[in-house]
Amino acid sequence: MTDLYQQFAYDYDEFGSIESYLGDEAAFFDQLFKEHDVETVLDCACGTGQHLFMLAQLGYQVQGSDFSQSMLEVAAKNLQEQGLSVPLRQCDFRRLEEQFEETFDAIVCLTNSLIKGMRS
Repeated sequence: MTDLYQQFAYDYDEFGSIESYLGDEAAFFDQLFKEHDVETVLDCACGTGQHLFMLAQLGYQVQGSDFSQSMLEVAAKNLQEQGLSVPLRQCDFRRLEEQFEETFDAIVCLTNSLIKGMRS
């Protein structure tokens, strides 16, 4: 399958810095996750890591995956710059069970995710 973000990943954060996700959205997820005793979260289309950063700042144990290796490279750099070490895996979110043996209290797919599928 084609990685639609291969080149775009390196410009993606021009839409907003990793720190810009700490407002009302953070409060919403924090309240929701506390109501449901969430401690571990997988962001299955983590892109450049904005939501991983947000959730880690709120105290959740996070992991990320993305189909795009380029997005994961940018996410790793962004998170490292924030002093965070977050496990990241290249994975098609339609096949999470093939890459993750772990279980999570919540799995999120936020903002958007595009996969150009193959026709049978």
